Amino acid sequence: METPTASGQTRRWRSLLLTESVKGRLTFGFGLLVVTLVIVVAVGAWFVRMHESDLAAAERSALIVSELQDAQRYGATELVVTQQYLNSGDVSLLPYVISYGASTREASANAQTYLQEQGNTSDLNKLNEINERYQDVFQPIAVMYQLGRLDEANTALLNAWPEIQQLGIEYDALTNAQLQRVADLRASANTTARWALWLLVISGAAGA
Repeated sequence: METPTASGQTRRWRSLLLTESVKGRLTFGFGLLVVTLVIVVAVGAWFVRMHESDLAAAERSALIVSELQDAQRYGATELVVTQQYLNSGDVSLLPYVISYGASTREASANAQTYLQEQGNTSDLNKLNEINERYQDVFQPIAVMYQLGRLDEANTALLNAWPEIQQLGIEYDALTNAQLQRVADLRASANTTARWALWLLVISGAAGA
């Protein structure tokens, strides 16, 4: 039979053990909450960095698209004015041929720089290839009309038209690939932004 003294000690031990158990659970729960918040904040910060990275990459691709479109527009205008000069012999058109040619090369060089910064070796090589093929077509024609052989240059330009059209198709494909990249990156940026916002809401609710 348990004595009154022993019975009191037993109750005190049980009360102490219960108190320590509650404290332990509270401490464990608080620690788990802290760890969870740290993880949520860390993941949220990662999503923010991904969002900023996607936006920066999309902006660079948009610049590439702009320069490619400018180069194609200036190049097409250069060809039209060149053909007008070859048909008419109007030397007042030559400054425009030179100006549009310079603008074409400048825009193309800018696109090459941005592609290099992007690390897009495939598209950079393709752009270089298109430019080289364009020069192979147009350089001999330029030499002809500079020597005053306008009829010969005009015939050469007409004969080269299928190749010029093919180059235009390949240029369009290059531009469209960058446009798709812009769309994909912006979609990814929107997704990471939504995740970052949700994690911010969760961390705020958990810390409240």
